[in-house]
Amino acid sequence: MTEVNGFQKWLCLTHVGNFRKPGDYLSFNVADYPIFLVKGKDNVIRGFHDVCRHRAYKVTKKPAGSALVLGCKYHGWCYDTKGKLVKAPQFENVKGFNKSENSLFDIKVLVDANGFVFTCLDPKTNPIDAESVLQNIDDCRRLRGLDNSASLVASWDFEANFNWKLTEESYMNVNILRPPRFAGGLLSQLLFDTGRESFYQKKVFRNAVAMEMSNTLWCLITLLPTSATKTTTRVEILSTKSASKTLLKSPVYEGLRAHIQKDLRVLEDKYGVLDTDQA
Repeated sequence: MTEVNGFQKWLCLTHVGNFRKPGDYLSFNVADYPIFLVKGKDNVIRGFHDVCRHRAYKVTKKPAGSALVLGCKYHGWCYDTKGKLVKAPQFENVKGFNKSENSLFDIKVLVDANGFVFTCLDPKTNPIDAESVLQNIDDCRRLRGLDNSASLVASWDFEANFNWKLTEESYMNVNILRPPRFAGGLLSQLLFDTGRESFYQKKVFRNAVAMEMSNTLWCLITLLPTSATKTTTRVEILSTKSASKTLLKSPVYEGLRAHIQKDLRVLEDKYGVLDTDQA
């Protein structure tokens, strides 16, 4: 598959099910760049570099949280959900200081019809290309039954010792990866073409895969590069019905988590040593 209107520049980070009310945020580390997504009072999800404009300290306090005002712990500079500087202690009366010139640096964000959230760290990406990318995503790989109304049931983050591009190779149809021995495992079904017919829908992105687990449950797995040999793997279980949250009280919950951890270790053994030039 060839690149379509800059699609390769866009990474799938998460699903809107993580953002149920204004102020909800998630922070990420993408190739050693700290960034975060936050839902505004206008219900728009925006992305910013997680770097205070004063002393370059992070403005988020934890990986996930909720705050309508995010403040840097270093000197107390505070920003709203649109990235605007709203408080700068001891700077209000400094001659020539302008709050409007010290907003957080934003990053491009797209949300598709299924509710998947994409970001692009390339500041040169223009809105026209972004709209074309979104149209391509929706037209070619839209999942039936999953949309912005889905809620997060559970999520896990794992650090794994393999190159994140093992999924991109599959997406780009270059050197298609063959499934490891655990061909029946959940990760195998998501990351690889196992050759087995499935009645469940599946959607593949450059760095992520999503799969229908049942009529009301979906699984999204994203892989974000930490370095040439390390990957942050995030697993999100999404539900289109609140009743599905009973999953948290069932043995299936911990069983699924343990199963994914085991599968990641197998992937480390098989793909832990990749050419660093591919990073």
